[in-house]
Amino acid sequence: MTSAAPKAPCVTCGRSAGLFNCQGCGQTFCMKHVIEHRQTLSHQLEEIVIEHDTLQEILLNDRDQEHSLFKHIDEWERKSTEKIKRIAQDTRQELLEFTNMCKKTIAQELNSLAERIKSARKEEDYFETDLRQWILTLDRLKNQLLNTSSQSDIEEDTSKPIVYQIKRLNVVNSQNTLHKKHPSPSMMICRDSFDWCLDGAEIEDHGRVVTHNKTNTSVAIRGKGTYSAGIHQFDFQIEKNPLNTWIFFGIISKSDLLTKNSYESSSAYGWADFDDFFLAGDRQNEKTTGQFTHTHENDVILLILDCTNRKITYTNERNLNHQELYVDLHHCPFPWQLHVNFFGECDRVRLLSTKSLSGGRAPRPPQSAKALLDAGAVTDGIPFPTGYDAIDALLAPHCGR
Repeated sequence: MTSAAPKAPCVTCGRSAGLFNCQGCGQTFCMKHVIEHRQTLSHQLEEIVIEHDTLQEILLNDRDQEHSLFKHIDEWERKSTEKIKRIAQDTRQELLEFTNMCKKTIAQELNSLAERIKSARKEEDYFETDLRQWILTLDRLKNQLLNTSSQSDIEEDTSKPIVYQIKRLNVVNSQNTLHKKHPSPSMMICRDSFDWCLDGAEIEDHGRVVTHNKTNTSVAIRGKGTYSAGIHQFDFQIEKNPLNTWIFFGIISKSDLLTKNSYESSSAYGWADFDDFFLAGDRQNEKTTGQFTHTHENDVILLILDCTNRKITYTNERNLNHQELYVDLHHCPFPWQLHVNFFGECDRVRLLSTKSLSGGRAPRPPQSAKALLDAGAVTDGIPFPTGYDAIDALLAPHCGR
């Protein structure tokens, strides 16, 4: 008697009771976890719908750059027309002055001839030779008068173009070019920007920059996008931080109100500095002084939202400090939004880039590189290249790769 083949257990909990096989991914789930699996798919579908709606909004409403280019063409047309009109008027004036000068010369000779003829008639002092001479002079002056315009010509000076032709160019964004140095097959650009802020901050450069514009006080800023599925990376640069006051980078649930101290909200998760983080609005480092300890002005901070695994990660590109926080969805339910808090006067942060990472796997954290730094294998005096490909290159000599 042949025994039945054993059933594959649930990939989540390992149980072998009440199993269902997913035709999409080919994995097996129990009753409990097949529901969670469907919820995950539902969240991913919601994210696709959000991406679709965002792209449609950009297509319909984001005309700033297009308007700017058309204005550039209009300005070129106006200046070119003005230049052509000015040169044409100057040339007309030169031609008029030359014609008047020729007519004046002819008039002077004609007056002189009239005086000689008048005097000769009065004195009856003229002969056939005088008549022939006067006739020749009149014919010459007549020809000069009738052919004044033929003494000038108009031609184009092709060696000096009046107007340079303009044309459309395909321009590669410098920031995108930077990221092409470390390409990833599972990366696609997503669009997010600073969208909401309280009084005390200003959003600039089409939502890419936010600046604290008042005295030292807490100011909250939110991103435009919402995130419920997938993995998303955001690169921030601290362009100005004159007072070295900490800046909060993290997330908050969209359902939470925008308040002055929203980093203390029950749905707030994120960092004020490396090893100084908030869980559900509760600060875990009680020894904080309100100043940055591990972060400097011009540092680039990488924030990754991993909706699939319900966690967020923080990395400082300069010193490679890296941490992960798991998010309790009871405190911070989907959808999530970017959340930044300022405190110092004149603080300024730029959102360098935003990207979605498909394939369900976040970039590898640079923990081993951090360990090398701590062990002295790589000194602080040697600047690290940015990006995990560059980190791999640095690790290779020390890891026997």
